[in-house]
Amino acid sequence: MKHYLLLLIVIFLAFTQCKEKIIEQDIKNKVSDVDTAPSIKSNVEIKNNEVIIPNLKVVLYLSNDAIQKLQENKETVIASLLFYGNVDDEDTLPEEIRKDVGPDGLQLGTFEIEEKNISKAINFSFDSLIIPKKLYDKLTDKDISLNINVFSGRKHFTDNILNTESFDSKISHVTSKGNRIKLHSNLLPETIGGK
Repeated sequence: MKHYLLLLIVIFLAFTQCKEKIIEQDIKNKVSDVDTAPSIKSNVEIKNNEVIIPNLKVVLYLSNDAIQKLQENKETVIASLLFYGNVDDEDTLPEEIRKDVGPDGLQLGTFEIEEKNISKAINFSFDSLIIPKKLYDKLTDKDISLNINVFSGRKHFTDNILNTESFDSKISHVTSKGNRIKLHSNLLPETIGGK
């Protein structure tokens, strides 16, 4: 009986030691995964008091009815980029910076390009964009957010006539995809028949 009891204790100890080694190895694996995980690159270049955004290209694909309506009425198309980010506590920001805080966070800069040549695919090239470093320094996350809005130029029509898909993303995601954003647009339903 003593031999069975002794054998049972040895098996129990061997089993618990193996389990501890497996758990210890799992913990080491998780730590090494964290240590070797690629960190998010800021994707911007800082020079003196300026932050230079990588060149971006927005390609807008228009529906046939949108092309026709825009061309017939000599209307333009505008692509607008808004860069923004989060801050810890906007109440602690200096007054000159606090005025740039909006519903999405701290607004770093807005850039627009207006295109007069209407075609199936319109290329908007946003090159050499610069935002103030004093705003960038206040961000809690240096991976800047980007919102793109595309609309008609309101040269002929009072209101926007384009229904363009929305785009909001981190700049690191955009640069990981080649700095190119593709959007599709058609006419707003209320503008198809009239006006």
